[in-house]
Amino acid sequence: MNTDDIEILTEWTEADVQDILARQFDAIALAERETTAVPHGVRTGQVYIVSRVPRPLGRPHQALPVLVVQNDTLNALEPTTMVVRLTTQPPARWRDYSVPLPGTETGLRKNTVALCHQILTIPQTDCERLMGTIGPPSIRKVAEMLRWCLGIP
Repeated sequence: MNTDDIEILTEWTEADVQDILARQFDAIALAERETTAVPHGVRTGQVYIVSRVPRPLGRPHQALPVLVVQNDTLNALEPTTMVVRLTTQPPARWRDYSVPLPGTETGLRKNTVALCHQILTIPQTDCERLMGTIGPPSIRKVAEMLRWCLGIP
């Protein structure tokens, strides 16, 4: 900090400081109001059909099932959520990165696998149709595979 900075700081009055603090508190209050109004309210372990999942190589968007993997604290605070794609027919090269999920848990007609190496961040409002919710044992398996895919011990 040089002496010019010190002179500027010493020129502030108590009213200036109070005004700055009031504006900061107003901004914080506004941000809290905006984040508490969750657009959709998705929860960890829920399976949704999402119609606007980005596809590689410029392919058109396609409706796909996804599993919400982001924790519920962030789901309550953010308008987006992290998901992994689900598929019924993973290529053999993907089987090492996926977790099998029974259709009875996912709410889908067939058994699926969670592609834990394909993590996407999407708007919660894109989670259009809730199909089911996987149970704690399956959530733990998915969490373990996510840690492995991300290189987290």
